Amino acid sequence: MKKELFALEETTLRENAKEIIRGFNMHLYEGDVYGIICDSIDERNTLLDFFEGGCEVVRGRVRFRHSLVKNGNAIQMLAREFSVIEKKSKLLTSLSIAENVCIFADKSNIVHKKKYYEMTKEYCDIFDVFMQLNKPVKSLTVKERVVIELIKAYAEKKSVVVLADLTGFLQKNERAEIYRLLLKLKQKGLSFILLETFDDIAFNWTNQLLIIKNGKDMGCFEPEFVDKQKLYDFLAGRQEGTEKKPEPGLRMGEIEDAEDTVFRMEKICTPELKDISFSAERGEVLKIFFINAGNMEDFKEIFMDGGRIQSGAVYLEEKKVHCRNIREWRKKGLRYSGEMPYRSMLIQDMTVADNLMLELTEKVGMLWMMPKYRKSVYQYIENNLGEGMANRKLRNLSPDVLQKIQLGKYYLAAPKVLICEKPFLELDIHIRKVTLEMFAKLQDRGITIIALTTNLSDLNLMEGSNIYIRDGHMVDENEIYQLLYSE
Repeated sequence: MKKELFALEETTLRENAKEIIRGFNMHLYEGDVYGIICDSIDERNTLLDFFEGGCEVVRGRVRFRHSLVKNGNAIQMLAREFSVIEKKSKLLTSLSIAENVCIFADKSNIVHKKKYYEMTKEYCDIFDVFMQLNKPVKSLTVKERVVIELIKAYAEKKSVVVLADLTGFLQKNERAEIYRLLLKLKQKGLSFILLETFDDIAFNWTNQLLIIKNGKDMGCFEPEFVDKQKLYDFLAGRQEGTEKKPEPGLRMGEIEDAEDTVFRMEKICTPELKDISFSAERGEVLKIFFINAGNMEDFKEIFMDGGRIQSGAVYLEEKKVHCRNIREWRKKGLRYSGEMPYRSMLIQDMTVADNLMLELTEKVGMLWMMPKYRKSVYQYIENNLGEGMANRKLRNLSPDVLQKIQLGKYYLAAPKVLICEKPFLELDIHIRKVTLEMFAKLQDRGITIIALTTNLSDLNLMEGSNIYIRDGHMVDENEIYQLLYSE
């Protein structure tokens, strides 16, 4: 018979004076791998903050090992019993791997480096982990870092490990290695919570799957009995029985004169990239997959620092260009959109209209003083976001609306080329839908989109040409798949 380990009953979680999740119930049993899928990134982030001890519990009951936890004691209990592993590393680069694993598990006040090394080696032997323990922490791969954090949780005798968005930063073969380690840790008594987007591991790894929509839990299910398509339709707000329309953005926009080459790289070499050559047509979506994250950073630096280019040439509309920084590229008609731009590229205390017009001031000076242009911006907002939205400040708007505003800036500015860094990183289902819809509109407007990703599954979200880069070189698709999925 399973023993209850952790429970929340009719719990309300509040963050920044706003109730995000209400009437929340979950029951985690010893040895569980418990999956949670949220339809909103706000809900996901609030839950993650809660498990890390940074979110306020305003109502409901919290139990751990059948004992009621008072609200004031929840933070201490979570810090003592829970470990959260996500994209951002929690390892200390000033310490060795062994010191990171053992320093908080060791209750003495003296650091025993030799003892820690032997303990960590023993843990690695127990779990069949083969790793150079003398490697600097900062040189670890993302997968190695997750392995060390899992072993660290075991060494510290944690009861629950929360794994957040593994599909967002680990490749498929890396996730398979983590799963094998997870099963061994599970045999040693650890329980797991997976906070995931709508992805296969939420169904394949878990024995319970909790669905959260509109701030409330919709129930807990056994994954093998869940119809994934119906669940997706439910989370996306599609009514059962209605005809399923193709997702916007899953096709190339029909652009007049679409044969025009808008962007071209010819034998570009940087310190990390060698002989990168490709072209993109007007209104095309071009997707570049980087198997090494460092290669994507070097590609990004081409537009931040023109000095990175050692040889080769870049062409915009067949005109050779050399720009020293992103400001000069913008003047030439290129825009660069970073990760999760709805968080980092909008000004929260400005209105929707002001954010949009700010993007246009490079093309039209004194835009705020010109009623004709101002009227056009307000009309766009009313048609695409609804009445009364123009003068609303961004601070209290939902993430999917913010994403629509951010991509709307590019629709109005109409650059020749939009480069998007990881456009589907850590996005909930609503933001992903908005992103695809807006990409379709940008294509129809003749804007070329170049999407950079380190997640292979992102290539399947929309049509367009694919480019694969490994170790600084362009390679064939077959080489990538053989590397990623070879036994």
